Amino acid sequence: MDPSPNFLIPLSGSMTFGKLIQSIRESEQESIEQFAGRLWITPQNLMSIEEGYETVTTVKAKAWARVLGYSETQFAALAMLGRMGGDS
Repeated sequence: MDPSPNFLIPLSGSMTFGKLIQSIRESEQESIEQFAGRLWITPQNLMSIEEGYETVTTVKAKAWARVLGYSETQFAALAMLGRMGGDS
Protein backbone atom coordinates (compact mmCIF):
# COMPACT_ATOMS: atom_id res chain seq x y z
CA MET A 1 0.00 0.00 0.00
CA ASP A 2 1.39 3.41 -1.00
CA PRO A 3 1.75 5.90 1.83
CA SER A 4 -0.42 8.98 1.75
CA PRO A 5 0.95 11.68 -0.58
CA ASN A 6 0.72 14.10 2.36
CA PHE A 7 4.03 12.80 3.64
CA LEU A 8 5.73 14.60 0.74
CA ILE A 9 4.47 18.07 1.61
CA PRO A 10 6.84 18.77 4.53
CA LEU A 11 9.74 17.14 2.68
CA SER A 12 9.22 18.74 -0.70
CA GLY A 13 10.83 22.09 0.23
CA SER A 14 12.31 23.37 -2.97
CA MET A 15 11.84 20.07 -4.81
CA THR A 16 9.57 20.49 -7.79
CA PHE A 17 8.29 17.99 -10.29
CA GLY A 18 10.51 19.56 -12.93
CA LYS A 19 13.59 19.35 -10.70
CA LEU A 20 12.78 15.72 -9.96
CA ILE A 21 12.54 14.89 -13.66
CA GLN A 22 15.76 16.79 -14.40
CA SER A 23 17.57 15.02 -11.57
CA ILE A 24 16.49 11.61 -12.86
CA ARG A 25 17.48 12.50 -16.43
CA GLU A 26 20.89 13.73 -15.34
CA SER A 27 21.53 10.74 -13.06
CA GLU A 28 20.75 8.45 -15.99
CA GLN A 29 23.08 10.56 -18.15
CA GLU A 30 20.50 11.01 -20.89
CA SER A 31 20.20 13.94 -23.22
CA ILE A 32 17.06 16.04 -23.28
CA GLU A 33 16.19 14.42 -26.62
CA GLN A 34 16.64 10.85 -25.35
CA PHE A 35 14.69 11.42 -22.16
CA ALA A 36 11.89 13.30 -23.90
CA GLY A 37 11.51 10.36 -26.26
CA ARG A 38 11.05 7.99 -23.33
CA LEU A 39 8.30 10.25 -21.98
CA TRP A 40 6.53 10.74 -25.33
CA ILE A 41 7.06 14.51 -25.38
CA THR A 42 9.17 16.97 -27.32
CA PRO A 43 12.54 18.13 -26.00
CA GLN A 44 11.08 21.65 -25.80
CA ASN A 45 8.27 20.42 -23.53
CA LEU A 46 10.74 18.58 -21.33
CA MET A 47 12.90 21.69 -20.96
CA SER A 48 9.83 23.74 -20.10
CA ILE A 49 8.78 21.21 -17.44
CA GLU A 50 12.27 20.99 -15.96
CA GLU A 51 12.45 24.79 -15.73
CA GLY A 52 9.03 25.01 -14.09
CA TYR A 53 7.23 26.83 -16.91
CA GLU A 54 4.90 23.89 -17.61
CA THR A 55 3.08 21.51 -15.30
CA VAL A 56 1.89 17.98 -15.92
CA THR A 57 -1.30 16.21 -14.92
CA THR A 58 -1.25 13.56 -12.23
CA VAL A 59 -2.26 11.00 -14.86
CA LYS A 60 0.79 11.85 -16.98
CA ALA A 61 3.03 11.93 -13.88
CA LYS A 62 1.90 8.42 -12.90
CA ALA A 63 2.52 7.14 -16.44
CA TRP A 64 6.03 8.61 -16.39
CA ALA A 65 6.69 7.04 -12.98
CA ARG A 66 5.82 3.62 -14.43
CA VAL A 67 8.08 4.18 -17.45
CA LEU A 68 10.98 5.36 -15.29
CA GLY A 69 10.49 2.82 -12.49
CA TYR A 70 9.61 5.24 -9.69
CA SER A 71 6.75 5.67 -7.23
CA GLU A 72 3.51 6.74 -8.89
CA THR A 73 2.37 8.24 -5.59
CA GLN A 74 5.42 10.47 -5.26
CA PHE A 75 5.32 11.61 -8.88
CA ALA A 76 1.58 12.36 -8.68
CA ALA A 77 1.96 14.27 -5.41
CA LEU A 78 4.70 16.52 -6.77
CA ALA A 79 2.80 17.07 -10.00
CA MET A 80 -0.32 17.99 -8.04
CA LEU A 81 1.63 20.46 -5.91
CA GLY A 82 2.95 22.05 -9.08
CA ARG A 83 -0.50 22.39 -10.59
CA MET A 84 -1.73 24.05 -7.38
CA GLY A 85 1.22 26.42 -7.38
CA GLY A 86 2.77 24.78 -4.34
CA ASP A 87 6.18 24.12 -5.84
CA SER A 88 7.35 27.63 -6.59
